[in-house]
Order: sequence, then C-alpha cells, then structure tokens
Amino acid sequence: MIYAVTLSPTMDCYIHTEYISVGGINKTVEKGIFPGGKGVNCSQMLTRMGVDNIATGFVGGVMAETFIRALDATGVKHNFIAVDNSMVRLNIKVQHGDESGVGDATLETDFNQQYNKVFSHDEITQITDYLASMLNSGDTVILAGSAPVDHPQIYGEIIAGIRSHSTYPNGKNVYFIVDTSGEALKYSLEAKPFLVKPNKEELAELMLLITGESVSLETVEDVIACSKELQRAGALNVITTMGAEGAVLVGFRGRASFAHPAETHIPVVNTVGAGDSFVAGFAFYVDAFTMMLNDEARRNLFSDDGSWSTPVPEAFHVGARWGSATARSMGLADGKTIGAMKIKVSQVD
Repeated sequence: MIYAVTLSPTMDCYIHTEYISVGGINKTVEKGIFPGGKGVNCSQMLTRMGVDNIATGFVGGVMAETFIRALDATGVKHNFIAVDNSMVRLNIKVQHGDESGVGDATLETDFNQQYNKVFSHDEITQITDYLASMLNSGDTVILAGSAPVDHPQIYGEIIAGIRSHSTYPNGKNVYFIVDTSGEALKYSLEAKPFLVKPNKEELAELMLLITGESVSLETVEDVIACSKELQRAGALNVITTMGAEGAVLVGFRGRASFAHPAETHIPVVNTVGAGDSFVAGFAFYVDAFTMMLNDEARRNLFSDDGSWSTPVPEAFHVGARWGSATARSMGLADGKTIGAMKIKVSQVD
C-alpha cells in the first residue's frame, strides 16, 4: 500500500487571460478549480492508473470542506486530519500570453499561498499514530510538498515518530520517499529516507544550505557529484529531475543512471505535476515489486551492509515514463500516453 502525505493541501484555481496588465484590471475566464498539493497529485496519479493508495495529511480553514468534496469527486481514497489553525491553501494559476497580447496563452504565472503553521507534538502524533497503525512491511510513505517555514524539521519528525512507534516492530521495512525542498529537505536527510527527489534548482539550493557554497549544475556529472553529497548526508537514493533534459538517479554505492525521452521531438506542454507523476510511478513499481514477495522477504528488504533488494533502477525507469508522459500532456497523463512513452536509460560511470 502507498500512503501520500500532504501537510497543507491546496485548491488550485486555473484562469485564462490574454495577457496580464500589471496595476490594471484583467478580465479572466475560469478554467477550473481542482484539489492539489504534491502528495495529493501523487495520489491522483496513482488512482488514475488504478493503483491502491491513501492520501492523508492535515486540513483546516474555510476551504477544507471544498477540498474534501473535490477530492471525493476524483475517486481518491483519503483520511485527512482536521487540526486547528491549519489551512487548505488557495493557489491561483494564470495562463496568459506575453505583454503584446498576441498569440495563445502559453505562459503561466502562479500565485501560491504560503503557510507557516508550527504543528504541535500532539498533531504530529495524530498522523504518526495513524500511519504506524496502518503500515505493513513493504509499504511506501510519500512525504511531499513544502513544510512550514518555521517548522522545517517536520518530515524528519514524522519519519522518526513512525519508526519509534510501538506498533512499528523492528522487522518492519517501510519505504520513505521525500519530495520537498530547502531546509525541509535538508532536515529530512537526517532520517535516512529511502529516496529524495529534488529537481535541479532544488538540488542547487540544498547544496548551498549544506556546504555554504553555490554550485553549478551544468552537466549530468555535476548532478551526480551533488547527489552523492546528499547520500553522505543520509539519503539512500537520490533522483534529480531536470525538466525536458531528463532525470538522474544515484543509487547504491553511488551507481548512477540517466534517463530521458527516446523521442525528443515530442514537445513539453505542461510541467505541473510532472515531478509528482515521477514519484508516483516510482512508488507504484516499488509497491508492485514488494507485493510479489512473501512475508519473510518483506521483513528483509534492507541488509546490514546498507543494500536493499528493491530494483531501484527499474522503478526509476517507470517513474521517468510517468513523469515524461505528464510533461507532454494537458494535465496528468493517462495510461495510453504512458504506454506510448519511450524512455532511454543509460549507466553513467
């Protein structure tokens, strides 16, 4: 089973205008309002592909009921926890043309509402209690999205809380996947997650936080070198998505792979949700693999030498297909688009 955690989900309102008149009145057409947040996007993608999963996290505020109704309409199974002073954020995504007003609305300007709730120990306990009581060996927990500015340690606290829970026996192996950025990603490394998935910009930002020095990520080799720094800081596997350029995996003992679409002539039309689709595809393959194992094998997924039996390169390949398919779709990709997507994966020495 896959569980996708979103600390502060969103309602994403998409609107269209010919161009943005700064300081003036802009006439817009609403194109739709949808439930969102990185973990929620992962759950929607998994549900779309028929993969059993549960979305969870915190909700609150005036948009909470609207969010739950909208999520119900997608068919996503969920168990969100209502807490005081939390909020479902409202994000505005404006699709528009350039300043000349000529041509199609090919640009998108986002206005994303931030939040800065510091979750209490009791609130964190609520979600760790829930997850620890539900998890079995071989299950996956996706922790995705931004963390409160004043509480960047929260993902690490959730992982530690689950692992130390009385219902989480020593023999239980759970895959923790973290997809966040900045200080939240830095602190999550201390919990030794199975996978972290920054994009290239987030990787550069994290390296500045870790080393105090700016880095240039101009080549795949640059990305690999920085990914190994993240492994030394605690991550078992690192996948860095690089938009249309492809993605890089650095796995066990620093072995690296590079994935990119085999057919480069297919244009990227939508990057929203592509990274979330990548994570969903990776989690799907890991979950499908562990479902084929018996109980004894699931209890021994991780070895004392730090290795694991999970076929991470294969999961990387599937994630690349899902992510690339969404990047070339209007909205989340469907099974037909994913099936047609061809990915080339090569080892990098």
